[in-house]
Amino acid sequence: MSDPGRSRPPFLVRRTYKRPYRKSTSGCKECKVRKIKCDEARPSCGNCRKRFVDPFCCQYVSSPPSQKKRVSEYSDSASSSSPSASVARPVTVNPIGVNSASLLELRLMHHYTKSTYGRQPLRYMASPNVMDSLWEVDIPQLAFSNEIVLNALLGIAAFNLLSLTPNDRTLAVAANTYFNKAIVKQRDAVGKVDRQNAEPLLVSAVLLAHQSWLFTYSEEAQTHGVDLSTYRMCQGASILARKASPWTTQYDFLSTLILKLKEEESDYDYEFMDRVREDMDSLLQALDERGIEAEDKAVYEGAAADILNTYHLFAGAMAENSALEQQIVTVLHRVPPAFVKLLEEHDPMAMAIIARNFALLGVFLDSSAWWVHGAGKNNTTEKALRGIELKMPPEYMWTMDFAWKLQRKEVKVI
Repeated sequence: MSDPGRSRPPFLVRRTYKRPYRKSTSGCKECKVRKIKCDEARPSCGNCRKRFVDPFCCQYVSSPPSQKKRVSEYSDSASSSSPSASVARPVTVNPIGVNSASLLELRLMHHYTKSTYGRQPLRYMASPNVMDSLWEVDIPQLAFSNEIVLNALLGIAAFNLLSLTPNDRTLAVAANTYFNKAIVKQRDAVGKVDRQNAEPLLVSAVLLAHQSWLFTYSEEAQTHGVDLSTYRMCQGASILARKASPWTTQYDFLSTLILKLKEEESDYDYEFMDRVREDMDSLLQALDERGIEAEDKAVYEGAAADILNTYHLFAGAMAENSALEQQIVTVLHRVPPAFVKLLEEHDPMAMAIIARNFALLGVFLDSSAWWVHGAGKNNTTEKALRGIELKMPPEYMWTMDFAWKLQRKEVKVI
């Protein structure tokens, strides 16, 4: 009889072995940088879907496991069927020690310093010396010491380069990736504005407002109705400007939009304006059929008057194209706040009136303002009008006819 207190022989003792931890190498880039577990879902993992607005921000370096298996099986069968086949030696195109992401950032930084800053937005809001200093000196200097400004700079450079090379899908993904990274970090930082971060936060807010407009009317964005994200971002930038004002007096001009008119007179296109006024009158008359009260009708009329004024400036060539384009983009900051509320509710007549504002962009022959007309294959006017049509009830679809005629150049303009 065995002694119960007696220990078992060593060869009968059950041993447990801990399986060595194997670090995943097939996660997305963002999860690797953040050093968190990636579920490796494609086309975007769960972490990136929660963190970013755009799913294309989730990027993978390696191919899915199933694809790797198929590639290896193909290579094995090819080598067995062809004894004389030799293994092709890969050609290294990147400098040693520099990855593709770093090369892309170098490319974008080079493009910004050589091209982007010289075609900067907002040039008609202040004197050329002030704007040149902001885009050529201030923004690059801040980018070297602030990650938010750096991501915003790389994003705006990618959008600009995309406007020159519209078929480069890498640039489309990069533009949205840097935009989303900057947005996330900006949101985390605006809670506390002080002397140290006031300037970089304000500068990045300006860059991100322009990128928001470009992203809104890109292929990746699903715009239904009138997208108000850029308008809200500009409102946030205005609040930020007030908080940062004690330390950023050099940027006070950003809080005031100034439309500079030409001193010389030009020929006025009366025929064009007659058609514009006739179209707008037909929209406002339709409001009477809906039984809208006078007070509410004044909201529509206020927005219509602002848009008609922009058409009036255009018909008389009273300002430079870039200034008029800026006037069109900032329309929501001038119309009655109640009109913006109508757009939020997808009111048909409000959307029809604002569609005339977008349609005017399509009339400009010189579309060099890439930050307004869209980067790459994207066209702001067409994307905006199609987005409005998606929310327009069938019985109001007629209200879009004149806007599309302007877009298609079916309305004669001098």
